[in-house]
Amino acid sequence: MGFKNPTLVQIDWNKFGHDIRSRREGSNLTVRQLQKLTGVSYGTIARIERADCPCGADVFITLALWIGSDPQAYLLYPTSRRSWPSAASSARPSAG
Repeated sequence: MGFKNPTLVQIDWNKFGHDIRSRREGSNLTVRQLQKLTGVSYGTIARIERADCPCGADVFITLALWIGSDPQAYLLYPTSRRSWPSAASSARPSAG
């Protein structure tokens, strides 16, 4: 089962890891070669491909862009709400 963080936004780590591995293998790259191309460590790539460990936002964006995907494609919509909160409802009131 994928990692669940305490925030509203959830990421489909299984799909993300699968897509990274598919793109890497389709490009005939080793994990070490992908490390050199992206700057993401070998161990992190291997863990993400196995969906063993989530990564930080910087690594997530880097790898999502490398595989040519919109990072939003991996977001899981919350099950406890019908839709995402609107930007207006989540904005903080201005001080002034």
